[in-house]
Amino acid sequence: MNQVRKNIVYQIIYRVITILTPLVTSPILSRALGAEKLGIFSATLALVSYFKLISMLGIENYGNRTIASAQGDAKKQQTLFWNIYSVQLLSGFLAIVLYAAAFLFIPKERMLISALQGLWLLGSLFNISWFFFGTEQFRLTITRNIIIKLLTVLLITVFIRKQEDLGLYVVIMAGDAVLSSLAVWPFLRKNIGFEMPRWADMKKHLKPIMILFVPILAMSVFHIMDKTMLDWLGTEADVGYYYSADKVINIPLSIITAIGTVMLPRIANEYGKGNMNDVQVMLRRSTELTAFMICAIGGGIAAIANEFVPWFFGPGFDQCIELVYWFTPVLAVKAISDLIRTQYMIPAHMDKDYTAAVFIGAGINLIANLFLIRRFGAIGAVIGTMIAEFAVMISEMWLTRESISFGKYALEFSFYLIPMAVLICVVRGVASVLQVRTSVKLLIMILAGGLAYILVCAIVWAIKKESVFRTISIRNLLERNKKTDE
Repeated sequence: MNQVRKNIVYQIIYRVITILTPLVTSPILSRALGAEKLGIFSATLALVSYFKLISMLGIENYGNRTIASAQGDAKKQQTLFWNIYSVQLLSGFLAIVLYAAAFLFIPKERMLISALQGLWLLGSLFNISWFFFGTEQFRLTITRNIIIKLLTVLLITVFIRKQEDLGLYVVIMAGDAVLSSLAVWPFLRKNIGFEMPRWADMKKHLKPIMILFVPILAMSVFHIMDKTMLDWLGTEADVGYYYSADKVINIPLSIITAIGTVMLPRIANEYGKGNMNDVQVMLRRSTELTAFMICAIGGGIAAIANEFVPWFFGPGFDQCIELVYWFTPVLAVKAISDLIRTQYMIPAHMDKDYTAAVFIGAGINLIANLFLIRRFGAIGAVIGTMIAEFAVMISEMWLTRESISFGKYALEFSFYLIPMAVLICVVRGVASVLQVRTSVKLLIMILAGGLAYILVCAIVWAIKKESVFRTISIRNLLERNKKTDE
């Protein structure tokens, strides 16, 4: 488990960097580009994202799982890699051709921005992070991604100054994806050599890749669908508000889901060996860690949104405050769904069940958006997402009920709602009495809320007999001090 802990730390460090990146760049972008230009960026990014899905198919999860299942057999991993990557190359070139054909339907005023967004497809074409995740080499990919991410922040800070810089912003963001994909290629030969792929072997991977692609397609489409339907049924400003509020939620969500990225290959390996007791232990620990993070981050975001949004995005983004409130429960539901999906359903090869759950959510999201966006705009899109994500979570819990009782785990760790409630009360109490400039006020609110959350959690950990945090509970600290005195 030491390697798992290290990998989780690496993932969390990278996800923290991804949090700090928009914390630096979002205020710059909102003030330089404005809601409408950000709406154009979001809408064109949503369009290219459909073709990114075609490029990667279900290869990221399938490749990760398949390479992990061959741990200890370098020759087998070599064969698997080149055959799976050959499928990725074919799908990548197909995506580029289809995206080029889509330009027949793109409005003339968005033609240049859409063309620049096409750089994302090059990033997908050379993306082999799934191999290094499958071999649990998280440090290698993460350190290089961090360097590239910091370079991206520097370029945005220096060069994005006005609305006319939208095209340059697209190049910087898409260039990040391309460089991140290319950066790990020199290290591939240290793990495996080249092997000519064979069509007969490639075909064996097509069916399982496509089975995983269907739910990924459905899941991604209903995440992208909100922005696309807002673009059709609302205004560019609506898309910009939604994009900004969505970013506030998805930044911390990426930290929570980092656990699943690390645990997938390990659980897949243990599941393949039939070590179900170890799988159960890992899943229970992951569930508690996820609950702890959801309540801390979700409660914290909701508590500071009223002061944070205007300070962070600047004038003209007040509508994002209400969107952030609505997005907070979406954060919790998404995190739980991701845990069930990446840490059990995919490692356990429950691909058809996973597909069924996602299709239920996609269908509900489409119907909800049609009714809600016209009437409520961006808020309607958030409500539609919340309903759909909740349906997916309940479906996944039902489909896994005979093997893993995630519903029982969720109830068991619902006590984290208590420290979350204390956190919110403390933060709002501090906000009501402080009369200082907003940046200082936010810092004090965050520190006070974080301290209150940890103190209440420590009391609960001391009362509970079993907890993933038991080594830092008050009870254990007291026992250590007692032994030292003796």
